[in-house]
Amino acid sequence: MLSNTMSFLYMIEHTRMTKSYKGPVLLSLFQENTIGGKITIDELMEYFKYFYAEPKHRLDLNDLIHENFDKWSNDQLESHIIRNPISALLNTSSELFYFINREFGIKQEVYEDLIQDIALDLVKEKIHQRLAHYYSIKFKVVI
Repeated sequence: MLSNTMSFLYMIEHTRMTKSYKGPVLLSLFQENTIGGKITIDELMEYFKYFYAEPKHRLDLNDLIHENFDKWSNDQLESHIIRNPISALLNTSSELFYFINREFGIKQEVYEDLIQDIALDLVKEKIHQRLAHYYSIKFKVVI
């Protein structure tokens, strides 16, 4: 219960971020049309495109790795998302997340605890705060 919620909040506040990738992945799990804290890789790719379409978020893609990001194929984007934020989250927080059959999500017992503890809005707020902190440190901008 509360320990799962505290672990989730701790993960948000302390996760290592060399890029902002984890932000849109985590935010995608809390969209209004997302049920149960899970999302397919196809839905996640669409959310990733939506997130990085914002000029303020796009700052984090100004390097050679992300050249022509708008023209990446779905295979390129899928590979990138799995290799980077999903694998990173699973490597550091496998007690909180799963990735099975092209679906990424928060483990059911963890998500149920977030609901029971009335913490979904707090989690979203913490993700936004973490992203704002990341961009303010890395790019000296306020988002």
